[in-house]
Amino acid sequence: MSIMVELYDSDDLNNVLSLLVYAPEKVVYIVPFGTDCASLKHRYQIVLERHKIHTEMEFIPTDPYSFSALCKVLLNILSRGEVCALEMTGGTDVSLAAMGAVAAANQVPLLRFESDSKRPHWYISPCPFPVQRSPKLSCEDWFALYGAKFSTNDTHFEPWDLSDDFCREVRLLWNFCARDIPLWNEHCFFPVKLADKTGGPDPLFVSLSRASFEKELHAPEWDLAFLSYLRTHGMILNWDETPERISFRFKDLQTIRILKKSGNLLELYTCCAALSTGQFHDCQLGVFINWNGMDTNRPPNSCTTNELDVFAIRGVTPYFISCKNGEVRNDALYELQSLADHFGGSHIKKVIISTYVNPSAASRAHLALRADNMGIRLVSQVHTMDEATFRDAVFHD
Repeated sequence: MSIMVELYDSDDLNNVLSLLVYAPEKVVYIVPFGTDCASLKHRYQIVLERHKIHTEMEFIPTDPYSFSALCKVLLNILSRGEVCALEMTGGTDVSLAAMGAVAAANQVPLLRFESDSKRPHWYISPCPFPVQRSPKLSCEDWFALYGAKFSTNDTHFEPWDLSDDFCREVRLLWNFCARDIPLWNEHCFFPVKLADKTGGPDPLFVSLSRASFEKELHAPEWDLAFLSYLRTHGMILNWDETPERISFRFKDLQTIRILKKSGNLLELYTCCAALSTGQFHDCQLGVFINWNGMDTNRPPNSCTTNELDVFAIRGVTPYFISCKNGEVRNDALYELQSLADHFGGSHIKKVIISTYVNPSAASRAHLALRADNMGIRLVSQVHTMDEATFRDAVFHD
């Protein structure tokens, strides 16, 4: 039997990374006394089974700060004669020292993953496993691993269909939005208001008297230019205008949905830009995270929840992205940091993108310093960037 021995780490990804890569038949976790092993096993098995990995799990509690106790546990495991490797990503300094000493004395292969690239390194002897996988966790996998559940957007909508055609539409809308961010934030709802005023059974169809239409023009020059832009690029169809009435059809429900909330567009543009790199295999926006979602005994009203604007993942490296089509304030930094601390710590890339820069040099410097201290990438004035520059600023390592 192929057995991997793992030192328990407070960061859950460190506890399953070797299983995702090598899929051993069995893993033995050395965990601190008091660890909720049943909860760990439940969470890890959910993720592993999605990847068709059926590794048997065993947990051995011990004192993670006792060198002698750790060595004794490790030697007892080795005495079974089935151990293939010891995995030492994470763990306390004492447990790392104990594992290194036992591995060296018994010439057992020793494995460690680089914290940033997740590249495996073998010491003492080569990798004993015949197959190495390239793990790719989904958004759902990631939060299940850390004991949470997530949903995208809210119960009123299906997940966004980020097709190539739809992303083309998003880019066109972003180009218009970028001309004047404040006007977009105040008036992008204008076409949807026309649909609401129509109130017919077909949500795509708009038909209003000219008097009603003109009553809705609160920024006439911008509103009319926006309608013209939508017509030019095929996002509204069948335009019919008479002295008495104006009517048209929206291309589809997603076009309407973009315009219902001013912040939707930057989030969508970010997802489309991530997918266009060809490196991200999952990208979700409007992610609602239930921190206690894996605890079936906990009533919903006692759960902690947060919203994340954009989640993108490349392999096992997730990007937690906050999008501000306006100004960034300090509370945005702390909210993103709290999510990162709880759901992956050092493995997460944290990014805040915005379209506004505070005119005060002192305020900008203060915010930039706080972001840097938290390991948060702060990208401002994204509406002035072409897409290649945007991708490089947001997604570079």
